Amino acid sequence: MPKIGLFALIDLGRKLPQLEKLARSVPLADPMSAQNASTLDAQSLADWLEYIGYIEGAIESGERVAEEVRPLVR
Repeated sequence: MPKIGLFALIDLGRKLPQLEKLARSVPLADPMSAQNASTLDAQSLADWLEYIGYIEGAIESGERVAEEVRPLVR
């Protein structure tokens, strides 16, 4: 697991519920039928973290975490 700073970890913990809520709004069987599907599909994790105001410097940590987790969810 990549190292992540304390403040980035705290902020990530505060932001994850927002990501979980967003994920629940996307139907697993037909993700492109979700509201704003094309907008969501065009966004990277870094774009979304920046949009919700993730603390500066933590976006890179979030991307490293995503890269570590990606093989686990495939």
